[in-house]
Parts: sequence; structure tokens; C-alpha cells
Amino acid sequence: MRRWIAYSAGAVVVSLLLSAAYVAKISNPESHFQKRQLPVLVMPAGANAYVRSGSFPVLSWIRKTGAAPASAIPSPASPTAPATDRIAQPAQAVQKKQDNFNMLIVGTDARENELSRADVIMVVHVIPSEKRVNVLSIPRDTMVYIKGTGYTKVNHAHILGEMKGGNREGTETLLQTVSNFLQVPINYYVKTNFQGFKDLIDAIGGVDVPIENPIFLRSIGENLPAGLQHFNGDLALGLVRERWAFPEGDFGRQKEQNKILKGIAKKVLAPEHVVELASTLAKVKKDLIDTNLTDSDMLSLARLFTGLTDEGFTYLQVQGESVVQEDPLVHAPLYYWKPDAEQVKGLMQTYFDQ
Repeated sequence: MRRWIAYSAGAVVVSLLLSAAYVAKISNPESHFQKRQLPVLVMPAGANAYVRSGSFPVLSWIRKTGAAPASAIPSPASPTAPATDRIAQPAQAVQKKQDNFNMLIVGTDARENELSRADVIMVVHVIPSEKRVNVLSIPRDTMVYIKGTGYTKVNHAHILGEMKGGNREGTETLLQTVSNFLQVPINYYVKTNFQGFKDLIDAIGGVDVPIENPIFLRSIGENLPAGLQHFNGDLALGLVRERWAFPEGDFGRQKEQNKILKGIAKKVLAPEHVVELASTLAKVKKDLIDTNLTDSDMLSLARLFTGLTDEGFTYLQVQGESVVQEDPLVHAPLYYWKPDAEQVKGLMQTYFDQ
């Protein structure tokens, strides 16, 4: 009897070791991202007028009200959706560079029984060979061309698609709109909403974020002093949604969103949490509305950037100017952020075409 127990225990240990070895092998970033065909969800459909020609359509009733500070741009030197609701990979799509890829991160303002706009839009360019990520924030008021609608705000793309075909169509429309605007393919996407974002932050035990100046968060009536602050889900959501507390307006909000993103990455990928990685990633994925990242994709990404420091992040913003333009959806003048086409092309060539 004792011999049988010993044999059984030995078989269990061997099985666990083999399973661990298999997981380590399939999640190895070298083989997972660098030596296989990456998914390509969307490719730019033709050349976007903003990016290709460096010009914009003739606008009526425009009032210039300012521009993004040049300091915002670094110099070139320096619950998961069902499988049937996910975005499929186009059969003929081809990714030019196997080792680098782009990911769209979306935060929607979805509430129960309501259509949702994209409140947070970021495109992340991952360079596995250098363990680097370049993060570009796209202001939600950015003027872009949406097929079938015309020039309107980028955050309208999701709601326009959702009106036609629900969550899946909303994601597809936003993916294609962003791909057309930047003229880059999109390989992966991650989408969450307000509740999912709060739950995600709480699931990892909160995040630590440096605050440069005191901030009053109107949405939750909270004062934040300057210095390193610990954020739970409610505080983090209040920060990423805040627009009026920053001298730079939405650009200040985008900077805080980037800090939260880095805080999440540092918390999840801290070396001391490596042993908890699998369970932590399961918690993270549970709070996402929608993603095409598989479990092995997430584990490989985590292994790739374990111990990631600030030097591994480059944060970018879209320069431009404020204008007021007649909107084709509401048929009334709305505020827009009119992007600088040449600057967008420069960002793509310097930070995404690598």
C-alpha cells in the first residue's frame, strides 16, 4: 500500500513538472512572439487623408483655440467575451515584422443597457527584442474619418459600430478606424469598461502612482495631495476620467492614464510576484470585457516584461489644435482635436515602424 502511494505521489510530481515545463515552453516570449505568425486583426483600409497627404478636408465654421504643448511629445532622439464575439483574424492578413506588434487598449463608458463610447484609447507598440513598449494616447475628441459617417470624433467609432451590431461591431469599427488613422496594423486588443477597470485595480491590490501636483477629482469629490499615492479602483477610475483638474486639459488626463497603465504593469510584473503570475493574470482577464489575447499570450507578455522599469516605456501624445466643427451625427457644432498630420506620420515612422 505504501509503495502504491509512493508511486502515485511520484507520478503526480512528474506530471506537475512536465506540465510546468510545457507551460514554460509555450509561453516563452522568444518562441511565442518572435517565431510565429502574429494575428493581424485589421490592416489600414487605404490611406487616411490625414496621414497620407498631411492635409485635412476643408472645414467649415472652425475656431482655433490652442494647441498641445510641444513638451508632450518626446523627441526622436531621446468578464471576457465569448469566443464567438471576439474579433477574428483576416485570412489574407500579413504582418511584415514578426517580432514587433501593436495592441489597442480601450476603456468604454458603458453603463447597463446603454450604448458606449470609447473614453480611453491607447495604441501600444511592443518591441520584444528590446523589452520596450511605446504607448500612444489618442484624445477621444480627435477628428478622424469613419466610413459611412464622415469626419467625426474617434470616440464615436465604437458607439456607431455598436448601434449596427452590438459589442463585436463596436470593437471592429474602432479597430479599423484607429488602424486607418495611424496607418498601422492592429494585432491585439483589450477592452474594459468602468466597472471592469475598478475591479481590475482592486483585484491586484491597487496601484501606486506619483502625483506631481495636488488634484481634486470632481467625479468622486476627492482631494489628492502631491507625492506617491496608493489608488484603489474607485480612486483610479476617478483619476483616469478627470479632465478639468489639469492645466493641459485632456492631455493632462492622458498622462495620468499612462501612469495608471505603468502602475498596473509594475504591480502585476514585479519580480516578487512572479510565483503568483498565473493566478494574477486570471484575475486580470476576468475583469476585461473583451480581448483576443489568449491565456498563453498573456503569460508570454508577462514573462517578457517581468521587472519592467520606467526606461521600458515611451509615452507619446498626438499634437494638433482645438477646432469647432459641424458634426455629422448631432448636426451641431462640436469641439474637436484636429491632429497634426505630419506629426502623426513622424510618430509612426519613429516609434511604430521598428
